[in-house]
Amino acid sequence: MQKKSIISPAFVKGILIIITTYFFLANLPIIDWLNIGLDYSWAFAISDAAHKQLIFGKDIIFTYGPLGYLVHGTSLNHNFSQIIYFRWLIHLCLLTVVILRLSFIKSYSNQIVFVLSIIFATLVGNPYNSIGFTVDYQIIFILLILMSFDNFFQKYINYLAIAIGIISGFSILTKLTLGIYLAGSLFIYIFVNIVRGYFQKSPSIVIKNVLAGINLTLTIPSIAFIFLYPAASNRAFIHIIVNLCIAGGVALTLWFIVKKTSLFRHRFQGNYLFLYNLLPLLVFYGLYGLLLLQTINLDNFPSLLGYLSNSWQISSGYSSGMSIVGNYPRLLIALLCFALSLFLMSLAIIDQKISLAIAYIFPIFLSFKHGFVRQDDHVVVFTLVVIVLASLYTIIIKNPRFKKIAYCAWGMIFFGCIIITSSPNWTILENARQWSNFSPDRVVNNIGVVISSMLNPTELKMRGERSTTQNLQVIATATKIPDSVLEKVQGKTIDIIPWEFSLIPGNQLNWKPRPIIQSYSAYTEKLDELNYQSLSQSPRDYLIYHFQSIDGRHPFFDEPKAFSYVVCNYQLDSVNSPFQVPAIKTNFYLLEKQKVSRCIPTPLGETTNITWDQVYELPTRNRGITRAQVKFEYSWLGKIVKQLFRIPPVIINVNYLDGTQVNFRFVQDNSANGVILSHLPRNDQELMAFFQGKLPPQVKSFSFSVSNPLLFSPEIKVTPFGEVETGS
Repeated sequence: MQKKSIISPAFVKGILIIITTYFFLANLPIIDWLNIGLDYSWAFAISDAAHKQLIFGKDIIFTYGPLGYLVHGTSLNHNFSQIIYFRWLIHLCLLTVVILRLSFIKSYSNQIVFVLSIIFATLVGNPYNSIGFTVDYQIIFILLILMSFDNFFQKYINYLAIAIGIISGFSILTKLTLGIYLAGSLFIYIFVNIVRGYFQKSPSIVIKNVLAGINLTLTIPSIAFIFLYPAASNRAFIHIIVNLCIAGGVALTLWFIVKKTSLFRHRFQGNYLFLYNLLPLLVFYGLYGLLLLQTINLDNFPSLLGYLSNSWQISSGYSSGMSIVGNYPRLLIALLCFALSLFLMSLAIIDQKISLAIAYIFPIFLSFKHGFVRQDDHVVVFTLVVIVLASLYTIIIKNPRFKKIAYCAWGMIFFGCIIITSSPNWTILENARQWSNFSPDRVVNNIGVVISSMLNPTELKMRGERSTTQNLQVIATATKIPDSVLEKVQGKTIDIIPWEFSLIPGNQLNWKPRPIIQSYSAYTEKLDELNYQSLSQSPRDYLIYHFQSIDGRHPFFDEPKAFSYVVCNYQLDSVNSPFQVPAIKTNFYLLEKQKVSRCIPTPLGETTNITWDQVYELPTRNRGITRAQVKFEYSWLGKIVKQLFRIPPVIINVNYLDGTQVNFRFVQDNSANGVILSHLPRNDQELMAFFQGKLPPQVKSFSFSVSNPLLFSPEIKVTPFGEVETGS
């Protein structure tokens, strides 16, 4: 006789469920309050833009959409309840899905691996406001964990495609990449099913998944169209319903004809008869697709295609415009983790989980790129995704021969993730903040807050409004603009360059943002052009300018054409500039719109081809400003690397006329629009002189360098031209 285990499987599973629930309840989502700084500024911007019903994709272009405030927006009086309820809902849905998945896992080892992975995510990811275990990644985890019920997905793929299409369409309007994660994973799953069905000579699998793919393809834009512009959601919804009724009515009529007549039925047999019976459904898809395409392109609705294409401009330019080369050993460890994920994928494929195994590698790749293009705190994103999906791989691999190998691979990934998210000044224990966050009192308090808020939403709303008002009052005091400046700009249209939007609410500024709200994000020619068009076609009365940028760039490089327009058409208010606000000890400058532009473009020389590290002598004029169109071309290798990973920063080595040398990061993807290069102020005094037209040309020559020239064409085209007579 075998001895029965003292500890029953149900008991162990119950303990693991309690532990998981405890960590989730200890780490309830938090509210993003307004503060000073770059990230806080864009979080405020997406909340404010949604409240003012600006059109995303036109009035404001970002990777976040009109519903982005739910994920990463600043809490304001009008949206506190929406944000907190949405984040709690997603958090508790993920907890429910985790418990559901855990309840179906029979192996102790699989249970422990899965729970450890989830706890790792809550510990390491939670401390980041805009990076880590945030609402967008929680939504991704919900889908990926549910997909691990592979048999269920295979059976009900058509219905699930519609459900996930609805969620993906909604998610695209919160953050473009979130929709790509969700839709991309399921599209790959469906596509692999189609290929598998084809090679298995199973028409039923092929047809079922083709229909599922169509369901997903039609559902996503339908839902996105409805919510793209909330002010017109009712009208958009009616259009979609009318389209469904028209297509459904035609298909239903055809179905009735097919069922009631045998005129053509005798001509079809086998699979052809099956397709004949599907004819009404195919007509529905075709007609609805045409109607949907027509509806999306209606002139009296914001452009969904415009939102997607412009947001994609920011996302696609990220791998070159925002790249940071970090610690190489940690990059190598991440590559090892990625390779181990591919190994787990191959084991799952051998174990006949082909569709799911291949679908899972897509979010791992995206998270690797997201985490290591800008190799700073963003690396935590990769660790969260890879460790959770590695645990799911171990769950779906059933073959006993592969189990131990899979556990070893997961263990190596787990320790790799610990190393990646650890450094002398940045450890997992520090990331977990204070262990007091996990005290029983905190958990009990969190449970009480959630229950009371559900039972009494009015009290939650009032408490949220009080907290928001208090936060805004603190920021208003910290960002108080001098009275003389406020008197001048009161009621006038104003924009802030490059990003400090914390000045807006407390000073009640009439903010009219450029489409690319933060200058550093205009890192392609098109994005820079959009900001230029916005400023030139609808000039702001005033601009508040803050002399700063990111990543060692010179501020003049961020949006070259738009900034050149500012230099041409705005003048410094010398009486009120520079000024400061209490919490920011660097200077702001007030720029006032001129009636007449002072720009007279003048050719200064022909296009010159230079090579990397070759010094170019900049032609200048007395008291004139010289711009240069600098055009870089990627090699075929560079184009591949840009899509799959990142382009290392391009550095401009500037030689000033006074003999000093300074290196700046250059923005190569927008420099063909014409960058001011004759004047590159190094401090506030030089900037003041520049805006007043008193600064003589500073730059004698420059050259470009990059860590890997093979990613670019060997020749760089430089075309100089004079732009402004600063004394005029």
